[in-house]
Amino acid sequence: MHDRLVTRCVIALAVIVLAIVSLPRLRLEYAPDVTFPELNVTLQLPPDASADSTETTRQWVVPIESALRGIG
Repeated sequence: MHDRLVTRCVIALAVIVLAIVSLPRLRLEYAPDVTFPELNVTLQLPPDASADSTETTRQWVVPIESALRGIG
């Protein structure tokens, strides 16, 4: 009976020592960095496209942005 008590104490002491040794090496993040997914879209307009940036935005960029936002 005494041998079992000693064995249990040695195992418990070993677990405590290992926990103390590993504690400084653990990397705890209570609030991890949040990164949002990114999507790159390339729009290649024909050479004869309008030079007016407002018209280009209205005709090309706004519909593409609307479609991408609808994806969720």
